[in-house]
Amino acid sequence: MKIKDARESYYYYSGKTSDISRQLSFVGLGIIWIFRISEESKIAIPDELIFPMIAFVLSLTCDLLQYITATLIWGSFHRHHEAKFELLKEERISEKEVNASKYLNWPALFFFSIKVTVLLVGYFALLKYFVHILRL
Repeated sequence: MKIKDARESYYYYSGKTSDISRQLSFVGLGIIWIFRISEESKIAIPDELIFPMIAFVLSLTCDLLQYITATLIWGSFHRHHEAKFELLKEERISEKEVNASKYLNWPALFFFSIKVTVLLVGYFALLKYFVHILRL
């Protein structure tokens, strides 16, 4: 296997993980909405579902922060090198080879990890609630 193939696999699976975690966060919020308590004009969420709800919202927030940080980092990286090559009056800037620090992805990877972890914790709490109400 070539390193390029490993990188492409990483991009594919991390992208799929992000897509699926986003969808599962929305599904989790939908499940909580279904099990809300409605009394006359009041709507309340059972106390046991507050934590999973916060977890799903936090997961979605981390999803957004992951893409915001990656956009800012890679946009800045691109603009920095583009400006450097423009100053040197170099042609075909977009084809120039540049080295990127392995640390550039760390902020986005941090939010990616938190997003998935919090999602799993939210579903564990949701499962715990269902086990409790079904008395399994």
